[in-house]
Amino acid sequence: MKIPFTLFLLTFIFLSASYSVDSVAVRTCSSVTALQEKMALDPEIAARRASLDMAAQKWLEDNSSQRLSNSVITIPCVIFNLYHDSLDSLSYEQLTSQIAALNKDFSNSNADRLSSSHPYFSSMGNTTLQFCLAERDPDGQATSGIIRQKVTNTFANKDHIKYSKDGGLDGWPSDKYLNIWVTKVNDATFLGQADFPGIYAEGSVHDGLIVQYNAFGTVGTLDGTFNKGRTATHEIGHWLNLNHIWGDEYCGDDKVSDTPVQEKENYGCPAFPHITCSNTPNGDMFMNFMDYVDDACMVMFTQGQANRMLATLNNSRSGILSSGKCSGTTSIGQNGSSGWRIYPNPAQNYLYIEGLPVAGHPYFTVDFYTAMGQQVHTLQLRAGENMLEMPALPNGTYVLHIHDGNFSGTHKVSITQ
Repeated sequence: MKIPFTLFLLTFIFLSASYSVDSVAVRTCSSVTALQEKMALDPEIAARRASLDMAAQKWLEDNSSQRLSNSVITIPCVIFNLYHDSLDSLSYEQLTSQIAALNKDFSNSNADRLSSSHPYFSSMGNTTLQFCLAERDPDGQATSGIIRQKVTNTFANKDHIKYSKDGGLDGWPSDKYLNIWVTKVNDATFLGQADFPGIYAEGSVHDGLIVQYNAFGTVGTLDGTFNKGRTATHEIGHWLNLNHIWGDEYCGDDKVSDTPVQEKENYGCPAFPHITCSNTPNGDMFMNFMDYVDDACMVMFTQGQANRMLATLNNSRSGILSSGKCSGTTSIGQNGSSGWRIYPNPAQNYLYIEGLPVAGHPYFTVDFYTAMGQQVHTLQLRAGENMLEMPALPNGTYVLHIHDGNFSGTHKVSITQ
């Protein structure tokens, strides 16, 4: 009986390893591989990308004296959480924590950028980009910017995630929204994948990025190595036409002037300096978001990378600059076709909520979030009641998230105490 049991045990371990996505040993990125596969099928992609690169370079030359925007550029996002079970059905808190992490990383305000003092920190760049959850869908109706759908596809073909006909979910027009698909991909090496500009036609509903469920956000169901939201930061870099810092070849060129040449990708948390390709005295810029180090060790974009992303936004991704999907076309406090509303807005001591559906539970939970996605207060509203005593929060604009077991909705509310 020992031999059959041993064989059974080995088979069990093998199958468990094959289907488990609980942990990824080192960072991976499928974006370049996906690009190469699509170019092999459609030679026009390479031509489009070459043209886009030339246009971006010309924009940089024409705007050499003032490349970075003086104003914040807001990119509306829609998160598609395609879940199989409770494991990859992510909480509102986890999903919104990713938006907060992006806003810090892209504005050079992430606290961990100050954790080291080596010379590359003088090259850090503020992209002037901010991200928000979309408030209006393509039809102009109010939305929370989070779409959930239960799926059965295990997504051996990752492109199927972005196609309703293949068991996934179509996105929204990519000239108005940044589509982010979050799900469990049964590939033990997969963390994230993004579409470079030029792969799809402008406005395609299949253009965006995919992130493994346990590498998305900063709270909740997370792999301990990838728990600071840097997978999405890295992939959005690709979506805005950044290359890997080593140029995806031996001592390659990432087309950014203020990043050093380096031999290849770095993993884990290298010791400084890590010298390759004669890049003395400071070595590789392994702490860059476009390397492969752990979340805790990647902390910066350079000014040159920020410029390249801005050039992309002024060319191949220019439609999203005028999207306006982060600010509603009707007054705050109206929620389109949902049938419920809040007033007065701005609110002081009390807020009235009318038109909520018949509750399946005795209470609605009411959460208050800052514009950066940080939860600052929570309370309960008894089903059938409509008056809410306002918490003692600083004056400002908050996202009000109301939910029970069957209903979920959001509103913006301004507080003036």
